[in-house]
Amino acid sequence: MKRIFPLGKTALVLLFALQMMSCHKFIDKYFPGHGHGEDEPKYRIKSMILTLNGNSDAPAARAMVYYNQHNDPDSVIVEDKWVDIGTSELYKYYYFTYDNEHRLTRYWYTTRRGTDSLFSNYHWYEHDNTGRIIKDSTLIIEYDFDFDGAYEHFSSVSYPEYDSEGRVVKDGGSVYKYDSSGNRERIRDLYDPTHDSVVYDNKVNYKLTNKVWTFISRDYSKNNADRATGYNDAGLPLGFRDGTVYGFLDQGDPYEIEWDLVP
Repeated sequence: MKRIFPLGKTALVLLFALQMMSCHKFIDKYFPGHGHGEDEPKYRIKSMILTLNGNSDAPAARAMVYYNQHNDPDSVIVEDKWVDIGTSELYKYYYFTYDNEHRLTRYWYTTRRGTDSLFSNYHWYEHDNTGRIIKDSTLIIEYDFDFDGAYEHFSSVSYPEYDSEGRVVKDGGSVYKYDSSGNRERIRDLYDPTHDSVVYDNKVNYKLTNKVWTFISRDYSKNNADRATGYNDAGLPLGFRDGTVYGFLDQGDPYEIEWDLVP
């Protein structure tokens, strides 16, 4: 049920803290050198060119990725210019926080026009004693500037379920299945079980370079959708053609990816 509050109460609404993120065995098992721990990834995403939800008709924008001293994603800053909101420049911000064990405890993103927040999506995580996220508490805030600064909010809770490889296979109304090659089929919604097949390449899935990317996207596929425009010397994609399969963060697969060596 949606409720409307004055904008000034935002801080009070958000003051509940939950926890966590996982040490998915799947990545380390199949791709040593692309996870955390002793085998740090050789490459990490430095920047990307994204379009709104992978729509080729939307203006492209560069997303810069920043990391903390432990090579955990700290923030992703995107500048978007969306034609459906006139000529105003819109900025998207993604943030990540961790506990002392470098486990993801909160992930949130917001879309801003100047200093005004238009839309925010917050996730707080709890984990079990093996480090897997077992509870995802979500708060979505939609700001209505035509309603004198008030906003609506919607909250929900889901409980991710895992297979023996440490991959999320069920979360809320979504079911994720993997084929014999270790690649995910198209997402299956419990209320709409239809799905299409996906063709993959034989290169390392770019999301496997960091466990945060795999969990947030719920995509632990071994390979990429077969739309890459090229690869670097490590076999990681340099970008994807028009369209989106599972996407990155809440956008489509990047049109371009700039890689950086992990310091």
